[in-house]
Amino acid sequence: MNLPVAEQTTDADLALHPEMLADAPLLADAMTSRNFVPHKDQIGRWIIKKKIGDKEIEVMADLLVPEALGGAGSRGARLGVHGKRVARKAKGLEAALVDKSVMKVEALDGIDPRSFEVSIAGPGALLVAKMHKIGERIGQDGRVKDKDGLDVLRLLRAIPADVMSARLKMLAGDKLAGPVTKEAIDIFERHFRKPEGEGAQMAARALSHVELMDTTPGQGIPGSVHLSVRFSASGATSSDVSIVEPRVRGPSSRPDGAVRFRKKPELPQKESDACRASHHSKTL
Repeated sequence: MNLPVAEQTTDADLALHPEMLADAPLLADAMTSRNFVPHKDQIGRWIIKKKIGDKEIEVMADLLVPEALGGAGSRGARLGVHGKRVARKAKGLEAALVDKSVMKVEALDGIDPRSFEVSIAGPGALLVAKMHKIGERIGQDGRVKDKDGLDVLRLLRAIPADVMSARLKMLAGDKLAGPVTKEAIDIFERHFRKPEGEGAQMAARALSHVELMDTTPGQGIPGSVHLSVRFSASGATSSDVSIVEPRVRGPSSRPDGAVRFRKKPELPQKESDACRASHHSKTL
């Protein structure tokens, strides 16, 4: 199943480790030297305007520091000589400092020779960060973005179950990333465990606006998407996490295009210490 969503983005999230920052150059100077300007309202957000064809677009770069390492205060990260307004704190990014790998990032323009080797967040870190983002926004009018739910679906489909399980288990046992990872698991349980959960609904709504690439144009989604995740008895406090591969169900028999969910049967008593999260997408 291919989802026709944008493969590129005009924003970037950069996680900073305070202990790895040198005193010079100053972060603000480094950003302004490349024509980025600070956002007037959002601490840590830097903007540059670029012209693409005859259109001018804004490209945003967010400089973020894991909350556990950001010092006192509510939003701005305390970064010594760099000040407290150049970057902002973000809960959940602790995992990005643990689950990461070095990759070469090249320019999208084929004639641009620039490339850099940078540390990129791994799948476990991406899921943890996304859960905290969703958990923070749910219940706040205007801040919930259905695309975040769709991102969870795409992530779980793209990463093999055993790989994601291993990453989450490793993160849950890490001193820095453990607390936020366990909270992320709890957020998933609360908002994705049941079909009526807000996370599952977000993904369903997002899917209602896209058409699968492998369907005939105009025919919509020929079935429904099912996600299943099982956690251990102690749930969010356990590092024993396994994820069951998402799979595509058969064609929908509902002609009205309504959101359809099927309830999972009750688990046997011996499995009552586990939970399943299931979500069926909307059929067009």
